[in-house]
Amino acid sequence: MRLTIHPGSPTPVFQQICTGIAERIRTGELVPGQRLPTIRELAVQLVVNPNTVARAYRKLEQEGLVASVVGRGTFVAGTGSPPPGRRLASVIADLLAQGTDPEAILRQVREILSTPSEEAADAPR
Repeated sequence: MRLTIHPGSPTPVFQQICTGIAERIRTGELVPGQRLPTIRELAVQLVVNPNTVARAYRKLEQEGLVASVVGRGTFVAGTGSPPPGRRLASVIADLLAQGTDPEAILRQVREILSTPSEEAADAPR
């Protein structure tokens, strides 16, 4: 897999890596189940810090594009969205990073859960 990084770009290097891999998944150059280079391999290839590659892989995993298997590597998962639990965790992490009070998040979640959805309201009883 060949990626090109532009060090002078205003786009962070980890984001350039994410974009490059995501584009290759979308075009079919990388297919589900295909193993990606290890963090170290890609870091050496791109001449970047391994932490930068690790950050990119984590973001791609949060987006549901890759899956990491401990001791085996990182693999293309496809183009689907992440599982609901991971999406929720990502949203909560974003809210916390923006300074939202954890109690406010809990109140909002409780309110959403206590409000019947349209599907539930239309379901036979």
